[in-house]
Amino acid sequence: MPSLDLLPTELLLMIIDCLDAERDINVLVRTNKLLYLRLNWHLYRHNARKGNGEVLLWAVNYARISTIRHLLAAGAKPRAVYSRLSIKAPLIHWVVHGMCGSGATRIMPLRRAAKRRSVPGTGSLAARNAVLRVLLQYGADINERDSNWYSILHHAAESGQETLFRLLVGYGADIHAKSFEGHSVLHSAANAGCTGIIRFLVNRGLDVNAYIGYGKPILHYAVRNRSTAMIHLLIRSGADPNARNSMDWTAIDTVIFGSSWPAKQRLTTLRALIDNGADINARNSRGETLLHRLAAMNDSFLLVPELISLRADIEAQCNQGWTVLQRAIAAGSLEMFHVLLENGVDVNSFRGRGETPMHTAVAFGDKPEFIEGLYEKGANLYAKDWQGRDALMRAHNRRQSDPDTGYVFTTLILDLRIREWNRVERLRNRELRRLRTADFKRAVWGLNGVPIHESDTGSEDS
Repeated sequence: MPSLDLLPTELLLMIIDCLDAERDINVLVRTNKLLYLRLNWHLYRHNARKGNGEVLLWAVNYARISTIRHLLAAGAKPRAVYSRLSIKAPLIHWVVHGMCGSGATRIMPLRRAAKRRSVPGTGSLAARNAVLRVLLQYGADINERDSNWYSILHHAAESGQETLFRLLVGYGADIHAKSFEGHSVLHSAANAGCTGIIRFLVNRGLDVNAYIGYGKPILHYAVRNRSTAMIHLLIRSGADPNARNSMDWTAIDTVIFGSSWPAKQRLTTLRALIDNGADINARNSRGETLLHRLAAMNDSFLLVPELISLRADIEAQCNQGWTVLQRAIAAGSLEMFHVLLENGVDVNSFRGRGETPMHTAVAFGDKPEFIEGLYEKGANLYAKDWQGRDALMRAHNRRQSDPDTGYVFTTLILDLRIREWNRVERLRNRELRRLRTADFKRAVWGLNGVPIHESDTGSEDS
């Protein structure tokens, strides 16, 4: 039987064309060294023409430079799009994805690459640099976008690799690229918490106050990453410390409402924001401060002492005239109520409609503890609102809408008034006793402290 080596190349190519599976072609090519040298290129050509591009993607991920060159020379598309994990990205993007792994944020360590029997240096920057050069040489576009309109710089910034990022910029990647939602490269760097890339972009004039499409400023990303260094960098570069997102939150609101951090870390981030100009008493469209919103949350009273230590205003009023104390009473937050009292809130302050916290406790409160707590801190039971009604009259009016609660409050206020009257009477009687004692002493001892009978005797002897 004649050897395959003796067959003309044309006949061997006809045999290859009749083989549909790459596995069969590979078996033929690897029959011996001579056939490998003659037909190996045709194996790459078959894969480039009829394959799904998986071999090229594999070669890019593992930095197999010779394989990439063979496939591209055989007709593989350098701008092909590949789908993985809901991502449709051009081939050149997989230089970053392969470097960082699927969904990973770090370069693959060389030890792990060695355990996987990859080519030495697969995860190194030099290997990826070589892949980039080959792809660009064969017509790949460094600024091509994926299905979400993210550029290769977005992915490099999210990986947190500053050296790789600078390499891509050197190849002409656009630092001003934005996604469909307006997500800039700077947003990606802030999301990854990479201060070096942020400094690199800021020095090149990128807008640190840019918003993405759904209304989130870059500073909020830094806050979410708990990076005080990034907060300092962005604000000193011109970022607005009081910028709001689409939910009308400032960066401070993001720390309080958008996280479940340990108290120490939250306080550190708050101090970093306030030290750089963030307003802890900033108001939303309804004129509410941070404390107003916390007062309506029954489980947030532990945050209030921290905020007060940072100069939060516990006497602030919203557009409707509600104070923080009145908001806590109306929300039924007894813990918040006690925290505010312990921190010296004014229990007799009048809000916009001329109502004191005692009026609010009677009209909107659901617990008698509010009334008792205010009374113990010196609240005036006889203060009148803008319609001339005191707390007892408000309690009587409440009996019409809520008979049970109104009756309890009416009884309680009457009891407190009696207690107040008795206290005043005791003070009055004590003062009367003091005055009577003083009058008696003056009558007995005289004005100069000398007994009257002695002064009279002395005058008679003379």
